[in-house]
Amino acid sequence: MARDRKQMKAYRGRLTLNDTLKIITAVLIVLVLVLGSVYWYTGGDMISFDIMESMPDMPWDNQEPEVTPEPPLPITPDPVPTPVPIPEPQPKPELDPILAAVQLPLSAVVDGTASAQAQSMGANAIILDMKTDAGVLGWYSEIPMAGVSGAVQQTSEINQQIEILNKGDLYMVARVSLFKDHAVAGQGNYPIRTNSGYRWTDSEGMRWTSPTNVEVQNYVLDCLEELCQLGFDEIVLDNAGYPNRGNLGYIKNSDQYNIDIRAVVMAEFYEKLDETLQMYDTKISIRVPNTVLTGEDTRTGLSSAILETYAHRLWLDTSDVEIQLELMKGLGITGDTDRVVIISDGLTQDITMAQGVINQISF
Repeated sequence: MARDRKQMKAYRGRLTLNDTLKIITAVLIVLVLVLGSVYWYTGGDMISFDIMESMPDMPWDNQEPEVTPEPPLPITPDPVPTPVPIPEPQPKPELDPILAAVQLPLSAVVDGTASAQAQSMGANAIILDMKTDAGVLGWYSEIPMAGVSGAVQQTSEINQQIEILNKGDLYMVARVSLFKDHAVAGQGNYPIRTNSGYRWTDSEGMRWTSPTNVEVQNYVLDCLEELCQLGFDEIVLDNAGYPNRGNLGYIKNSDQYNIDIRAVVMAEFYEKLDETLQMYDTKISIRVPNTVLTGEDTRTGLSSAILETYAHRLWLDTSDVEIQLELMKGLGITGDTDRVVIISDGLTQDITMAQGVINQISF
């Protein structure tokens, strides 16, 4: 027992867990009392401590942060005023010269002398007979009816020569005998016939195709379109309706020649002509018999409405222009001397209005 007591005495100098807890409790009580006294003394204004304030300043703490400079704004220069161009005075357009046209044979086209011949005669325009009264064509065509009737007598080289001439400085006019066509009227059901069933001929012994026949209409329209494609400036339609010369009493009144509907047939034909050729720049004119303007002759079927609507110019066989202009005005055909071409045997020296010399020399 004595040994056990000694051992127990040896442990009295060490703190036990209870002792430690007591000490911590006492310290906490003291802190609470101190803090309560301070709180009471300051009236609730507690003293706060910032741990960062108690730390010593470091060398890099006083450095200001680097500021990245903003890029400079672009400098826009003041706009330079655009100078307003001062338009240069334009010369006044020259008026078209008065037409002075002469007919030349195709041989002048072939040998290249056409322009020189026309200018030596004081002309500024050339007339070429591209479809004669006989029905012969002045160019090479592959239209079937032309080939069958024997109307094609030229080679393809002539077309190129005509195109070159048409692109030159002179005004180019193609004369076309529309329905007076001896060659085609010698074929099939195309001609105007007599009461006895023969092919009718006029006072010059020439046959006429029937304007009523649709195949005939299509043939002449095909011919006109090819001439437009060759580049002619103007086409003059001669014999442009039903015949008005010769022994007309011999003509048989039938589906091919119905005297009661001639004006209607021609009106429908010219409307179709206008629709067919409207894509081209070629002007379409009509050679008009004087008796048509006087109103004495209605046998052609060419009414004043057709002439007013579809004819660029009227080519007239007269020297009394004033009377013709009065007749035109009375029929409701507008225009003055600018719409008339006088057909003559030769050009006059003092040209005051359009003139055209047409003869029978074709080739």
